[in-house]
Amino acid sequence: MQAVRLLLALQVPLWGGITGCAFDPDCLPASCAMIRPGGNSGNGLYTLSPFGGNGETVEAYCDMETQGGGWTLVGRSVEGAAFGAEFGWSAATGDVQDLSQPYSFNATGHRLEFANILVGVRDEEKGWLEEDGRITLYRLELPNEVQGGFLESFTSSPVAVSGIGIEGLAEDRSTCTEKPTMLTYVGFTAASDRFFLRDHPDIENFGLMPGGFAMSSDDRCATNGGLTNRQGMLFVR
Repeated sequence: MQAVRLLLALQVPLWGGITGCAFDPDCLPASCAMIRPGGNSGNGLYTLSPFGGNGETVEAYCDMETQGGGWTLVGRSVEGAAFGAEFGWSAATGDVQDLSQPYSFNATGHRLEFANILVGVRDEEKGWLEEDGRITLYRLELPNEVQGGFLESFTSSPVAVSGIGIEGLAEDRSTCTEKPTMLTYVGFTAASDRFFLRDHPDIENFGLMPGGFAMSSDDRCATNGGLTNRQGMLFVR
């Protein structure tokens, strides 16, 4: 019966052809992108029924404000976390409500489909860190031909992405307005200890780790974009 309700409810186009829950109050979305924007849909915890969950539900944190909303949190680092701890696209780590431990959603296991990735510096709660009224945040876009199949297609290889620094919720809030070279490649989705981000297709030890961003030593906007050694979050939509 739930499957029937879901088919009836997914009628309203949202982002990039994704449809969302609009008509049936019992509809459980598969991702935050399927939650209809507007109304009482604000940032916070939502119950999802991912495509890979065999009907089971999971609590997820949704950013319903940044760049139009609909973003599902898939990774969050914590200062002091051990290097090499289980973490990444294919890892189920921590509790979404426990801010003292690293968290990853197991996006692969939940079969999330998405076209965009948000990468940025987090605050001590569940938001983006503001420094002098600015944020450090980037939106990355997957190539059209891999959208929807990225997690399964790039388990042991990377793909180049496009993207820019974004303004956030108000004009000129982004710390850097160009995409850093260290955000050129994403992938290696089977890696068990990182969300790979790099300027080169070799995996090595770069990306968002359980204990924060591990990037190159050059911290200019054009290279690292202010991410090095900071605590971060990854969302997808």
